[in-house]
Amino acid sequence: MPSPRVSARLVLRLRIVARIWSVLAIALFFMIAFGPDAIQGGPVPVQDWVLLATFPGLAVLGLLAAWKWEVTGGLIGIAGYVLSLLEYRVFRGSWFPWDRAFMLFLVSVVPAVLFIVHSRLAEETSNKAR
Repeated sequence: MPSPRVSARLVLRLRIVARIWSVLAIALFFMIAFGPDAIQGGPVPVQDWVLLATFPGLAVLGLLAAWKWEVTGGLIGIAGYVLSLLEYRVFRGSWFPWDRAFMLFLVSVVPAVLFIVHSRLAEETSNKAR
């Protein structure tokens, strides 16, 4: 079954959207992690440091890596999201609240998936050009 024709313009736009979204997501992560509400005046529990290491830490690392290696960075970003949900369950004894989990999904997983889709479409477009 032949694949539908993918234009180079669509691939470029997808890349631009993924990069802009990732910059906004990284800026949001830093505002949350280092904003005025982040410092509450007491020692930070170890569980919170572990949660911050995977999300937003791993998610930011993945989105930054996706600028050079789209698939690898996208998978790292998605892994950070999934690991943070599992760690929250382990450390807190309950699942992450779904409204916040959905917001984190929109902020981190969507640009990661856009990078992966861009990589696939760019590869397909370059193969057609040959």
